[in-house]
Amino acid sequence: MKRHIKDNVFESFPQLTTQRLILSEIKESNAETIFQIRSNIDVMKYVDMPLHQSINDSLSLIENCSLSFLMV
Repeated sequence: MKRHIKDNVFESFPQLTTQRLILSEIKESNAETIFQIRSNIDVMKYVDMPLHQSINDSLSLIENCSLSFLMV
C-alpha cells in the first residue's frame, strides 16, 4: 500500500514542548552547541558519522537539515 504525504503539512517548523524538553527547528544559533557535541570523540564513538572539525561543519549540517525540511 502506498502512502501519500501531503505537501506543505506545516507552514512553519513546529515547536513541541514537554515537561523536560523543547523540540524545535535547528537554527544557526545552535551551531556552537552542535559543534561541541559532534566534535566530542566520546559522544560520537557509537555514531557512524565523521567528527566535526570546525564550526563550519556544524553550520553545513544545519543548512542541510533546513534544506531537507523545505524539500518535503
